[in-house]
Amino acid sequence: MKIGIIGGGITGLTLGYELVKKGFEITIFEKEPELGGLAGCFKIGDTYIEKYYHHLFTTDSDIIELINELNLTERLIFKESKIGFFQNSKIFPFGTALDLIRFSPLSISDRIKFGLEVLNFKRKKQWEDLEEITIKDWSHKRGAENIYNVIWRPLLKSKFGDEHENIAASWLWGRIHPRAKSRKMGKEKLGYIFGGTKILFDYMKKFIEDNNGTIKTSTDIIKITSEKDKLIIYETKDKYYEFDCVFSTASTVELAEMINELNQKFASLLNSIKYQGVICVVLILNQSLSNIYWMNIIDPNITFGLVVEHTNLINKQHYANNHIVYLASYLNQQYSLFHLSEREIVDIYIDSLLKIFPEFKTDWTNDILIFKDSYATPIYSLNYSKVKPDFKTPVKNLFIVNTSQIYPEDRNMNNCIGLAKTALKKLEFL
Repeated sequence: MKIGIIGGGITGLTLGYELVKKGFEITIFEKEPELGGLAGCFKIGDTYIEKYYHHLFTTDSDIIELINELNLTERLIFKESKIGFFQNSKIFPFGTALDLIRFSPLSISDRIKFGLEVLNFKRKKQWEDLEEITIKDWSHKRGAENIYNVIWRPLLKSKFGDEHENIAASWLWGRIHPRAKSRKMGKEKLGYIFGGTKILFDYMKKFIEDNNGTIKTSTDIIKITSEKDKLIIYETKDKYYEFDCVFSTASTVELAEMINELNQKFASLLNSIKYQGVICVVLILNQSLSNIYWMNIIDPNITFGLVVEHTNLINKQHYANNHIVYLASYLNQQYSLFHLSEREIVDIYIDSLLKIFPEFKTDWTNDILIFKDSYATPIYSLNYSKVKPDFKTPVKNLFIVNTSQIYPEDRNMNNCIGLAKTALKKLEFL
């Protein structure tokens, strides 16, 4: 059986990796020059690092199993990290119970209530009832309006923009509950693959190509049609490939465009799932900004919603003694910021950065890179499980396996790997 896979991110690579182990002849199509998708990398000196910040949790069993299977265990390390919040010109550490007690933006009673909220999410095993109520309404129902306004609302707004008030409480459960087991004695260790995710992708690529698989990069699929019992995917009007079945890991919006001529009704249904894009400005600095790895921004005067200082997790020596900082914003692809020039984006971000770190100087900067993606995260509105696509589609032998199906858990690399394996089992390929 010949199988086509659209998308060379971690989901597509996992599908290919598992299928060639079963003897299937597969071809992966990736539109970018490099594999990896949102987990793709760029090079600093002799080392690769992700375009968008990435880490692992100790409970990420699927990716840890894959790393071990590929004999990359020695490259995986876990280290304690520091988390913080920025609001009203002040940085607040926020990684321990003591930090919560000292978190002055909330009253003492709200600090206690917030701790109990998080504990409730950690202990709650079922999430289904939470997708029928928004986080805003859930908070108000529990008398936690101020917690919502101070913490949840700015975090949601930075992630989902104008849709922030429509996000189901199940989404919050999916961020808190799975991580409960990764914390020990109130502290959390985060994992990272030395050499970046590119190491993982290179090993998967080699295994696939050594086992009757083909990978085509810089290959954008524009259309899918069917003829008799075959699916035909087009790279150009005159260049196409024929398969017995096809897996799409592209966003539902991109797949809708590919199949619009084949099945307009299903394409319309796929387009009902909305996405947020992302802008990530990567600063390569000669000085550190702070000792915090992950800093959530809950101040409305700051353009971006997150500061991740990667070299507070992984030593700067691995990056030619540079300090690596990510400044990230999720936003609708139609927003003007998404379409500004790189110089304009940098100016806006640096202006906000100075409000957090007024001591920052431009001569701290060795380089600045900007990465964008139009389909970074689906928007998880009320009762999202009812619109979440099935693996099977109305088009015979066309299957969907993408991040719109990772719900309510986080759409991280571990869950993408798990999703791909679950899909292959349910579709009886494994």
